[in-house]
Amino acid sequence: MLEGYVLLPEIQHPDIRRIETGPLMSQATICNGMAFLSGQIGAGAPHDSFDAECRAVMARVDQLLSEIGSARSALLHVTVHITDISMMPQFNEVWRHWLDGMPLPARVAVQTPMVDPDFRVAMTCVASLVPQGARND
Repeated sequence: MLEGYVLLPEIQHPDIRRIETGPLMSQATICNGMAFLSGQIGAGAPHDSFDAECRAVMARVDQLLSEIGSARSALLHVTVHITDISMMPQFNEVWRHWLDGMPLPARVAVQTPMVDPDFRVAMTCVASLVPQGARND
């Protein structure tokens, strides 16, 4: 049991779907045609550059969006969590390439430490679900 927390039994709600649920959170939650992605990092192999880490984060977002029936073009809002705000110009270059030609979501960037200091950037996203066959990315 987590100290200071009371764990309640999971309540099944017919309109809520949780994706990749672990002991503390779900990687995504879907409700009323909206998808809420938790902070995604570029987990896996070590990254040789900040650009590579950014691309890995965006690939993970793509993977989750695809898994839940959404797409990059359906992103509504993104929060960029970054350990050093002076790295935003580098992030923005990768971002521009990733969203080239796509509708741009609302976005905010915040400087914050990461739980795991090996990571420098994460993205939290809100997207709409996309009707089958309507994806364009």
